[in-house]
Amino acid sequence: MSKKNAGFAVAAVLGAALTTVSLSTGAASAMPSEGCDASQLTTTIVPGSPGAGQRYAEIQFTAKDGQYCQLKGSVPVTLDGAPGITIEPEAGQPDQVVHLRPGTSAHQSLHWSAIEARGDQATPSGVTVHTPGTQAQTVTLPWQFGELDASAEAHTLNVGTVQEGPADAA
Repeated sequence: MSKKNAGFAVAAVLGAALTTVSLSTGAASAMPSEGCDASQLTTTIVPGSPGAGQRYAEIQFTAKDGQYCQLKGSVPVTLDGAPGITIEPEAGQPDQVVHLRPGTSAHQSLHWSAIEARGDQATPSGVTVHTPGTQAQTVTLPWQFGELDASAEAHTLNVGTVQEGPADAA
């Protein structure tokens, strides 16, 4: 083999090695992280359609530009300023892993009743979402959906599991 051909062979091997390293590095950065930190998401609350004393809203999670992460099960929430309300998981919804890519969304439902007398209702000031990423982070959204029943008989906010896709707007 001539020195010229040997030089081309070495350059080809080095070029292939560099391409492999850059491709594998690019693939690793595009993999979803376990959970989603609040900084990776735009989190909003979308009103649902009320009916017969039942009220609905959905928390929507949208991955920001360049962010890849995943959500599983139900993202924990708390209500601010409504201590008599119990938060429970929505019955019958299976947990699933939702992978978010930049600009894609997932949502989880909120369901409550508002049929009790005004003295047996509470109006939260906000809902705090506790993101399940590697850092304990929260996002507090203003509550703009009126009262929730807060009597001994009816005092529950049911929270669904994360579902793929954007929230259904009312």
